[in-house]
Amino acid sequence: MKEYRYTPVILVGALRSGTKLVRDSIGAHPDVDLIPHEVDHIWQTNQTAIASDELSATALTQRTRQAIHKKFDRYHRGAPVLIEKTVSNCLRLPFVDSVFPNAKYIHLTRDGIDTIESIYRQWTMPPDWRHFAKKLLSYPWWKDPQALSLSKQVASRVVSRLLGFNERRAGTWGVRYAGIDHDVQTREILEVCAAQWSRSTTMATQALQAIPNERQIAIEYESFVEKPLDELERFACFLDIDRDWYRQHFATNRISRSNVGIGRQRLTTQQLQMIEPYLQGCPNECPKLVQPA
Repeated sequence: MKEYRYTPVILVGALRSGTKLVRDSIGAHPDVDLIPHEVDHIWQTNQTAIASDELSATALTQRTRQAIHKKFDRYHRGAPVLIEKTVSNCLRLPFVDSVFPNAKYIHLTRDGIDTIESIYRQWTMPPDWRHFAKKLLSYPWWKDPQALSLSKQVASRVVSRLLGFNERRAGTWGVRYAGIDHDVQTREILEVCAAQWSRSTTMATQALQAIPNERQIAIEYESFVEKPLDELERFACFLDIDRDWYRQHFATNRISRSNVGIGRQRLTTQQLQMIEPYLQGCPNECPKLVQPA
């Protein structure tokens, strides 16, 4: 028997691929409730000593499943749809699907070079106290010990960078694939960023092959920013909500194509050559694979 009163929608996409933009756009609809921040702390419920974000479905117990449902219920305000996006879910979709066996999936992909460049910028940019404080306050850490632990990890990394530690000493940023700590110590940071994108894209694409087609839909970031209303109407049909609402009420002025192709403008020829093996290493079934020109 289903233990929740909504259709869970999991937005799947690598970090820096536009997941926040797409989630918030879909979530503007009155028939959609949304979780306004990443919820790694919920997916990691009852997990201890986690070295990576790659959770196995075989480790899921009924107790943990019910606990995750209960935490999701806090964000449900009565709409028939509840949408969530946590980029680390790319690494654990079989686990996610075991938690919500009737979930629908929106698979967002973006040009690999643009995405990797954006990830690299986040790794190397100076820490922003305002952004950090806003993000820290967005987590309900006072309600959930798992969220408190995650908040401490984020705080530790930012403080380390403010004290002048380099990226290798300050820990990792973004999704934690198995082996990332070793890679941070032995590879260039740009290669780690490329591995984060490649692993996320590969694992998500492979996992979605085991999920029925009627429960998933694919979208490219470039298509969304080019024709957002067309894509939102397509999502509405997929989610069985009023498709006309977006064209009548949704403002597209905050959606821009300005970041399309930006990776090739900002990365040097040497950097493009460095990430090329990760682009080529993505399996043929990846829906979006763009190699350096």
